[in-house]
Amino acid sequence: MDELTITQEWFEKAVPNPTNTNLSIQIGCFFEEVSEVADALSTATKDTSELAKAYKQGEIVKPNVRELLDGLADTIVTAVGVCHMLGVDASVLLNRINTSNYSKFEDDEPVFKNGKISKGKHYREPFIDDLVEKVKVPSWK
Repeated sequence: MDELTITQEWFEKAVPNPTNTNLSIQIGCFFEEVSEVADALSTATKDTSELAKAYKQGEIVKPNVRELLDGLADTIVTAVGVCHMLGVDASVLLNRINTSNYSKFEDDEPVFKNGKISKGKHYREPFIDDLVEKVKVPSWK
């Protein structure tokens, strides 16, 4: 069994019948972990948006590697939790995204633009409409 499936099963056991409140709390947990990743990467002079821009431009700022790795793993776990709270299988969603991402390649090779993998000539959007329809959220504000 892969780690993503183990994480999904953990959430299924912990919160078998998620409510809107569970979803809201889980989204908050996700943002908290994203914030911890940003904190691990940040310097005293950069806010998160400035930091993202600096990294995208190739500026390397030595992070706190332990906090970075912990935050990245916790971000994955909390993202799986958000999927669970929405009634979506994270493994299926990730498979669809991976299939789409591989369609960016041309002749089995990535195409880069400004250092980022860009959409190749065979790119296909991820097919997730059926997953969107499964989302179990009784009410959104």
